[in-house]
Amino acid sequence: MRAATRNPAKRPFEDADVGLLDVDLKGFPRVVILFDADRLQASARVQPGDRQVDVDQDALLGAITLAPEECIEAEAWKIDTSVAQRGWGPATYDAALALAGSVMPARGPVSQSAKQIWYTYFDERPDVFATPLDAYEWAPIWCRFHDDTRLDHVYSFATRSPAWIERAEQRAQEVLTALEQQRGIEPRQVSAALDRAAYDMFSERYRTRMPASIARNPLEPGTLPSKGARQLNEVFEATERRLLDDGVPAKQAATRAAQIAWSEVKRYYYKRGDRWIRRKRPLTPAQKRVRAKSRGGLPKSRKSR
Repeated sequence: MRAATRNPAKRPFEDADVGLLDVDLKGFPRVVILFDADRLQASARVQPGDRQVDVDQDALLGAITLAPEECIEAEAWKIDTSVAQRGWGPATYDAALALAGSVMPARGPVSQSAKQIWYTYFDERPDVFATPLDAYEWAPIWCRFHDDTRLDHVYSFATRSPAWIERAEQRAQEVLTALEQQRGIEPRQVSAALDRAAYDMFSERYRTRMPASIARNPLEPGTLPSKGARQLNEVFEATERRLLDDGVPAKQAATRAAQIAWSEVKRYYYKRGDRWIRRKRPLTPAQKRVRAKSRGGLPKSRKSR
């Protein structure tokens, strides 16, 4: 276990008028939501008829979905998916860290922007402890598969959460109380509205940018969870760029990049009916080869997808 040595400068969002909610609706993932308190209070409206509450999506500053991490025997949560308006990523991660207690990167691809936040926790935040997975009695090898050891740590605040987080939680309660008293909007309705806004933000941010004809062959990425769609898109773009740099014609590069992207996604997800479900642990290259051979007779183009 270690803590960093540098004192971080005060960040602009620490003085902002923000609210913080931990939304844990039955049947849905746990979501930590950071929002603009004034904008939310001004925009929350009940739709006639169905009594559904809508809020301005711009009121949402950041959101993180949390999932229990099963690879260690500890109450640690993995950050499954994150999205934030420009400049609000670090604040949203701090909020998740404070509310969840202990968090760690997901056991899958981590975006470059997310890596920078984890690196800051490890190198520059004296108020954050980084506990290596090796410190846990039960942490299988497959749990530690990141090339960068900074991503194979569990992070928690060393003492107490930053003061701005407590203020944000209090501000959220003030907004919820005001909406209930002034407009008859119940707190659960506001939580549900913010949860929908977060879902829309995830979907919009991680929508694949692959050509539609390729993305829909053989599967529609819209059926993937948002993290899977983001992974599909990132692998596709990186692979296509590399192939184009190597002189491969554009159409061939796009087709091959799509095949590789789908192959990578299938390491982490499998399909059951019309639903894609995340695997508890990713397939190794050897396991992928065995599964491909077990389907004997499949054309090479199908195996590579």
